[in-house]
Amino acid sequence: MLINGLAEKAALDAENVVVKGAAVVLFAGAVCIVNELWSWQLSLISLLILSTVAGSIGFVTASAFPLLIKALPVAVVCYFAAVAGKDVVRHFYFELVYIKPFLAQTDNCKALGLELVNKHNYGACVARTSKTIQQNCLLVTDNEWSCRIVNVSDVVAAPEQNANPIFNP
Repeated sequence: MLINGLAEKAALDAENVVVKGAAVVLFAGAVCIVNELWSWQLSLISLLILSTVAGSIGFVTASAFPLLIKALPVAVVCYFAAVAGKDVVRHFYFELVYIKPFLAQTDNCKALGLELVNKHNYGACVARTSKTIQQNCLLVTDNEWSCRIVNVSDVVAAPEQNANPIFNP
């Protein structure tokens, strides 16, 4: 009886140790991720201090609310899935409503006497002599180019110029 009780307590303690360790890693790692995403550009010592504080908060939170820490990864994955889904829907809506009609009206920019850059990613029409084409692009077909960077000043016509601002981030 006593041995069974001690074994169950040891199993619960082992599970709590795993949950607490995971919380420390999640909270401390979140500081590093936020530092990169929001371009905080913290010094190494500041990053270390903030990660230690966040890890401590994670440890205390896991001690008080272990179920919350167990549910946190699921909530984070669901959040990112929802954000990604929203962006996919926005992209297809923008492509259907703005990009395809724009490319049809301009005959892939041929009607304007211009070159089409990045057709499959919010295509735009630019002059053949532009810096964008000269420095950043590779020829795909006769007037279609694939570019790493498109200078906004080189764009003569683009579908987003007539787009609803709600769909322009």
